[in-house]
Amino acid sequence: MKIGAFCRSNDASAIPLQTQYEDWLHRPIDYLLQFPPYNTWAHLTGSTPGLGLDWWCKQFKDYPNKAKLVISLAMFPPGGTLAAGAAGTYDAQWQKVGAKLLEYGFHNSMLRIGWEFNGNWYPWGCTNTQHFLDYRAYWIRIVNILRAAPNNTWTYCWCGVPGWTPLDPFTAFPGAPFADYIGLDIYDISTRYQTSGYATGTLPSWQMESIKRDAWKDNFTFGSYPAAWWLAKARTLNVEFCVPEWGLDNPIGDANLRGKGGLDNPYFIHTSLQWMRDNAVNWAAYFDVGDGDDYRNHALCFSRQFPRARQLYPVAVNEIYKTVPTTVNALSIY
Repeated sequence: MKIGAFCRSNDASAIPLQTQYEDWLHRPIDYLLQFPPYNTWAHLTGSTPGLGLDWWCKQFKDYPNKAKLVISLAMFPPGGTLAAGAAGTYDAQWQKVGAKLLEYGFHNSMLRIGWEFNGNWYPWGCTNTQHFLDYRAYWIRIVNILRAAPNNTWTYCWCGVPGWTPLDPFTAFPGAPFADYIGLDIYDISTRYQTSGYATGTLPSWQMESIKRDAWKDNFTFGSYPAAWWLAKARTLNVEFCVPEWGLDNPIGDANLRGKGGLDNPYFIHTSLQWMRDNAVNWAAYFDVGDGDDYRNHALCFSRQFPRARQLYPVAVNEIYKTVPTTVNALSIY
């Protein structure tokens, strides 16, 4: 399995931060996740010099291997609709996106368009049947437009989240010809199991450990549309499966999720890595941002908020994938 990361920043500071992350991990990463701005169409397309995508491209124009960049591209800025996209209203905008990426040499990066589509927190979120159908049609339009741009070898990642949705998430799947990867973003959050007693640590230790196991299963094996379900769909379709974002969580800024994160949970780290290895996940990127007082908090390398998991992660990665010798047994850390 290939290892990726989001290294705290969407500007050029992410490049030295990647070096810091790799030093901490004791191995290079294979992918760096990024998010260009999308406040307006001028931002999303980079049509105004120094703004949005144009600004971001200038930040990373000297990145040594652009094939290792996973660029998360919004489907439209706030105020847009999936129906308008499906009808072709935004076609010209996507021609500008493709031209801008090629202008700065990003001809072989991975493009993750309209990520987490089956949640309700992004403008392109699908909350009814028509949304899912429009998302699918719009995705196909976008990929066809980008493929028509000259001299590119972009690959495409279609990405959702586990959990309940009003209908089968694959209603929005564009078909294997239009997606090189099926992705799933997974965080250590469980509204079912991680209760206030867990968050405050007031439960008996045996119950705390039981909650950790059940919360992990809720995301990976037996919850609503868990990772195992998405993986099986990807295998049936013969499309590579990946985890573009994953991590621990302390969602102190989200009133709906506050107290539902797993906090310093080495069990989640090691069991998730084992599951991804055993199921031949193509790549997974840890979302290393949020140092304890942000809206959502995941960081390991760039924070000491989760000390046990911070100690475990580099050891577990290198122990599981046998990339460098290690003298610490990862299982002994938790």
